Amino acid sequence: MSYNKKFTECISNIIKNINYNTTAPSFYKIIFKKDDSYSQNFLYLILIDVFKKDHREISDYFKTLDKTGKLALGPYTKDVAETKISSTKECAFANGKQVNISLQEGEHNVIKKP
Repeated sequence: MSYNKKFTECISNIIKNINYNTTAPSFYKIIFKKDDSYSQNFLYLILIDVFKKDHREISDYFKTLDKTGKLALGPYTKDVAETKISSTKECAFANGKQVNISLQEGEHNVIKKP
């Protein structure tokens, strides 16, 4: 048996034994609930500065917030979502505001065998 054939068989066996059902990180949504404790202008600035949204997206977000009473942003990994929530709360505190914001776990992404 040649070296190339042995090498190919070895690699083939390794690939067969790889566990592809590995769970990838969960993704999270950040939920703003409509609240009279902060103004639309304040939320607008948060969406621009913290969430890096553009003016067109924000217009759509405000329509959703008015219709449903809440706004879901994401998906984000847990670390990113927690950082954005923390930044939002710090900004709110610095401006004497309170923000009704929470973290909602989304689906787990599962890497499946090709």
